[in-house]
Amino acid sequence: MSLRLAISPILEIPMRNRLFNFIFQLCVVVVSLLTISHLLRDLWWGFWLAEHLRVQLSIAILALMLIRVWRNRREAMLLGILLILNLVFIAPYLPRGSQSGAADLRMTHFSLDKNKTDAFAYLNARDDDILFLQELTPAAEEAIAALTNYEVVQLNAMDNTHGSGMLVRSDWDGEVIATEIVHLPAENPRPLLTATIEVDGQQVQVMTLHVIRPGIHPDRNAYFATETSHVANWALQQPLPVILIGDFNAAPWSRALEDFRRAGLQAGRRGHGLHPTWIAQFPWILRIPIDLTMVTETITVTQLETGPDLGSDHLPLHVGYALED
Repeated sequence: MSLRLAISPILEIPMRNRLFNFIFQLCVVVVSLLTISHLLRDLWWGFWLAEHLRVQLSIAILALMLIRVWRNRREAMLLGILLILNLVFIAPYLPRGSQSGAADLRMTHFSLDKNKTDAFAYLNARDDDILFLQELTPAAEEAIAALTNYEVVQLNAMDNTHGSGMLVRSDWDGEVIATEIVHLPAENPRPLLTATIEVDGQQVQVMTLHVIRPGIHPDRNAYFATETSHVANWALQQPLPVILIGDFNAAPWSRALEDFRRAGLQAGRRGHGLHPTWIAQFPWILRIPIDLTMVTETITVTQLETGPDLGSDHLPLHVGYALED
């Protein structure tokens, strides 16, 4: 008995090593699958959601590399390849240079999230030309008067998260020629607000977008694809340059936005930084950038930033656009 007690610590060391190796290799398998989630997203909803987490995945892979690099160079090399693959997706959205370019048009998109009207003081103090509000409820509509520096163009308040509104700065030099509520597809209960605007003699078609959130149920993911496909077709049919801005419920590198890219729409975040917007109360490193803008090639995003935590689960998105003559 005394002999077994004496050698048991020696026996436990290899056991702990084997357990550590097993857990580590399991982590390698998981990050490998998540890295190619864009290829597997049609197999399982988890891969659909994982595709948006490439920043967090890159950090996890880097941590695994640091743990293993001195012990197993082969595994460290594999992890290095996985890290590079994730960075390929992220790199186009990292900041390149300053955001000092002039803007012909400045817009803010903000999702109120359960009547977070305390945000109105911050929004009112900004000098943006157009303010789009999502998740606008009747209670929030009553507080719109607090936006004293803006004039209401259209409010479409709803009791659920489908409401939206458009306001313009009182002294804005541009003009809203027309607005329209559209349903894409026609039976979609989520109305989308569109506007034809004119800035310095140039007309642009704008849509404030809020698509269904992907989730566990496959039907939600399928309907997400239906919505984005119809919006992309709408953009293709417009005779004017197009700006989409809003809650895309997808990261800019996601394959879920492929219909928009095929329609000639470009991600406005390219070269401006990640600026994650959701969930606002989480640390920066845990958020994902799902509030986006996409534009046709004759429009350039010259400025893009997020505002502070205003109580909503989303941060406000501020964008400056340059319109080609």
